[in-house]
Amino acid sequence: MFDNARENAAAVGLLRTTLAEELKGKPDARYLHRLHCVLLVMFGFEAKRVGGCFCDDSSTVARWVRHFRESGLEGLREVKRSGRPTGLSEGQMLDLAGELLQPPGRLGYGTGMGRWNGRLLREHLKARYDVVFSVRQCQRLLRQMRIETGAGGGLGATTMAGL
Repeated sequence: MFDNARENAAAVGLLRTTLAEELKGKPDARYLHRLHCVLLVMFGFEAKRVGGCFCDDSSTVARWVRHFRESGLEGLREVKRSGRPTGLSEGQMLDLAGELLQPPGRLGYGTGMGRWNGRLLREHLKARYDVVFSVRQCQRLLRQMRIETGAGGGLGATTMAGL
């Protein structure tokens, strides 16, 4: 295992990014991802932990398990989705998750910036990915990525919950 949490977090970020890149562009990438998640739940891992490992919400993983139980493998296939698409690709989301494990100061946002918050994430997304989210969307994104919030709405412990 790794000697400290930072080395482990860096390795997890690398593995997530590599997995996303390997699956990108393949027609059944989302299907394969769902298969992996459902398999882990079937092996006894909690949906919350599986979701935490892959930056998926636990209710999403639970829904995939339910679809599998109700419809078999076909229940995990892609269905037509409505709504506005996200401004970030899956690979970018995984990269962002790795970046958010680091204090903002490490990414050039000033040495005194020890916590992520909605405004700071908005600035980072514009600079790094050239996408514009509202502060509220950024706060929601931080919560969705299971980053533990500290006092004042910023990020305290910069670890991914459930890992």
